[in-house]
Amino acid sequence: MLKLMHIADVHLDSRFSGIPHSESVKKRAELRRVFSSALALAKKEGCKAVLIGGDLFDSEYYTEDTLAFLRDSFSSMPGCAFIIAPGNHDPYNSTSPYRFAELPSNVYVYKSESVTPLTVASLGLTVYGYAFTSQSHPTRPLDGFARNDNGNYSVLLAHTELDSPLSQYAPISRAELASVGFDYAALGHIHNGGDIASAGDTIYAYSGCLAGRDFGECGEKGGIIVTLDTLNGKHTVSAERVRICPWGYEIASVPLDSAPDEDSALKLITEAISSDKGIDRVIRLCLTGQVCYELDPAVMLRSLSKLGVKEIKDETVFAYSTLALDDDFSLRGEFYRVLKPKLTSDDPAERERAVKALKYGLSALGGCDIEY
Repeated sequence: MLKLMHIADVHLDSRFSGIPHSESVKKRAELRRVFSSALALAKKEGCKAVLIGGDLFDSEYYTEDTLAFLRDSFSSMPGCAFIIAPGNHDPYNSTSPYRFAELPSNVYVYKSESVTPLTVASLGLTVYGYAFTSQSHPTRPLDGFARNDNGNYSVLLAHTELDSPLSQYAPISRAELASVGFDYAALGHIHNGGDIASAGDTIYAYSGCLAGRDFGECGEKGGIIVTLDTLNGKHTVSAERVRICPWGYEIASVPLDSAPDEDSALKLITEAISSDKGIDRVIRLCLTGQVCYELDPAVMLRSLSKLGVKEIKDETVFAYSTLALDDDFSLRGEFYRVLKPKLTSDDPAERERAVKALKYGLSALGGCDIEY
């Protein structure tokens, strides 16, 4: 029996542009910690090899500190083979970090765009892989390819886009996976991993990114533990996803039509997003529905931050018809009556502008801050 860990798309030294420098430094450190957790899990599970399916680095930007971190990490597990297939973010070229990292002897990095076999005789394992040598790889890596592994366990390690023949990212088809007949295909490039599936006798999967970095990378993140074995002379494969990243990004949409006031809305939101998932959640909350009261996203964010809410998008529609302002002789009522012809206009764009004007105007008259 042979155990492997399959990870990809770590994106060490991501720049995290658009946020304060101190926060981006913190996030880069968090990525390192998750990578360390992945290696600790591989060691605990008895994995004899860790397969990294590209984009270990985020770009040509990297620090000597990160290279030292990787050297120390790989050296701490001398009995484990680390096999890396550079992707479109960290291609093997003249400026590649892999050229300057002085990696230990238990690390192998593919250097050619052509599929190349790496045999680890002590494990009875042959890993077929290739490298991006630029930010694109339009040729089909498996076109005309045939494996020759002499009965070893056969694994493909590929940064690729499946079933997209015009892709610039090393396109491979499921039909090719089935035809070549690997035991397992460890794929990288797609950050939301999807199902562990089969093409013919080949079990394949995208591991997904190791850690979510923003709301484009939602859900639990980690890697895959692959177990290769032999039963009655035939290779068997089992693969299981493992959560490694301690946080997860989520987008939650909560309709507020049934909430008569802001306190009720807070209660409804709390019930909707409360969870016992055992994961630190980073939530973008989208509020929808028709409401007859003013929401203050800043106040709500302070109330909900303890539940993991990081952002609030107020997409509610102001239900002005419930306010009964026709006979209100205050300034609020007069403001409403001035806008009423536009609120009932045949022009949808004019109605939308009028509703917004009424919402912001009533907020101002009520002494509230206005958020556009």
